[in-house]
Parts: sequence; structure tokens; C-alpha cells
Amino acid sequence: MIFKLFALIVAAVTGLLGLLGMHQPVPKPLPTPSTPTSTPTSTASSDSTGVPAPSTSVTAVPEPLRPVAMDMPAGTHPATKADMSKFLSHNWASTANKYAVIYMGKSQPFDGTEEIKKEFNGNVPEGLRMLTYDPTCNAVQTAVWFDGNTMRTTAWGMQTLRGCQIDVEKQSEEFQTFMKQSDIYFNAAGDRAYLKRTDGKVSEWIIATN
Repeated sequence: MIFKLFALIVAAVTGLLGLLGMHQPVPKPLPTPSTPTSTPTSTASSDSTGVPAPSTSVTAVPEPLRPVAMDMPAGTHPATKADMSKFLSHNWASTANKYAVIYMGKSQPFDGTEEIKKEFNGNVPEGLRMLTYDPTCNAVQTAVWFDGNTMRTTAWGMQTLRGCQIDVEKQSEEFQTFMKQSDIYFNAAGDRAYLKRTDGKVSEWIIATN
């Protein structure tokens, strides 16, 4: 009888425990941690040692200077009185180097120095003018006059004394060879003047904008 009563008590306790277990909360699974995304590193500017790769630079090569002397183009003619009037009233820039300018439009009538008067036995050429021109290296001042369409100069003097690159200095010297004595020519359109040396070579000039 006692054993039977004990079995009933055990069965009752077991049933009560099972009933209580049905209402226990079910534990939720823990969230899975996300895998961190790695950021790729660029190796374009560094090597395996971490030293930046040397940058490459391009050095500009200066263009060679254009030759001053050229052959006379077709269709030109010796300067007429109208052409010479235009030549005397404008400044002229070289087509070989825009920095070479004959400031003819700024030239002034000149009575001549004692040295010039002595050179011409007191008879200063008619229409003598004091002219400044810049043959790319050092500015030059000279007395200039015209015999028809022929330009002649005398009494040269340097206005500046600056150092120049060898190629610029050589080009400047060539410009001066056209200033000592040249025949003036114009093209048919009248917008280009040509200084013709005694050797037949010419230099080409257009009206300067400065």
C-alpha cells in the first residue's frame, strides 16, 4: 500500500514538472557576427617596401628659332611712294620672330650729330630720322634715311646691354644685316613689307600690333 502511494506521488510530481516545462521560453539563437569587409589598398604609387614610386616629368624642348633670311616671294614689287608712306607710318614686326620690331612709326626727324654731319661733309641726308628697333636681343638706335625705296643707316648705338642665348644673339645679328642697307618691297596686298639685302635675300615684316 505504501509503495503504491509513493508511485502515485512520483507520477504527480513528474506530470507537474512536464506541465511547467511547456511554458518555459525558448532561447533565441545569438546573432552571427558579420564578417568585416576588407578595403583593398592601392599599390600603384608604392612598392612592397612602402616607398612611393618616383614620378615621371616631361621637360619641354624649346622650338628652334626660324631663319630670318628667305627668298623673295612671287608677286612682290619695289615699294611705291604710297608703300613708303605706309612703311614710314607704322611699326613692323618680323614674321620669323614677333619680338623683332622696327619702330618706324615712332621714329622722329633728326638733324644729326656733329659726327654725322662730319660724315656727310655737313650735308645731312634729307629726311634723316632717328630710329629704334629691337632685333630680339638688344635694342639698337640708328639714324636712317631713304633714297627712293632704298633704306640706309648710320651712327649705330646699342640701347641695352643684356645677355642673350647664343641662338637669339645670332638671330639678332642677322636681323641687323637687313637694317644697314636694304631695298623695300611690298606684296600685292600691301600688308607685308620685305627688306632685301644686297645678296638678294629678304626678311619679311607685317604691321605690328604693339
